[in-house]
Amino acid sequence: MHQELAPEVEARMRPTWKIVDEAIRTDLGVVIEIANLARRASVDVERQRIQREWEQAERARAREELAAVKRAERARAREERDRACVEREELERAEETSDSRCAARGSAQGLSNTDARAPAAFRHSGRELSNRC
Repeated sequence: MHQELAPEVEARMRPTWKIVDEAIRTDLGVVIEIANLARRASVDVERQRIQREWEQAERARAREELAAVKRAERARAREERDRACVEREELERAEETSDSRCAARGSAQGLSNTDARAPAAFRHSGRELSNRC
């Protein structure tokens, strides 16, 4: 398939082949440089994508930590509120028990809650009885 060229044709074509060969090498150099630029650009784009994902993950972790702190604070406040409510109920029950004992003592003595002879703890005018029985 390959034919030998006549020496005079080869001599005439040699400068053209050199120019073409140099152009191909230059084009190849340009193509390689463009490929390198594209590779660097894609690496930069990938690096930026990874950076954005990392920053988003960091912000999500910070939001979750803040939410956990707030949940813990709400739980502590709820526990304190519940504890105060239980203490208040226990105090009310203790006062009711004390009041009923005072009332029972006063009734056993035949006194009413407005009777001047009744102990001060037994006398009241619609208010809760005192614990001083």
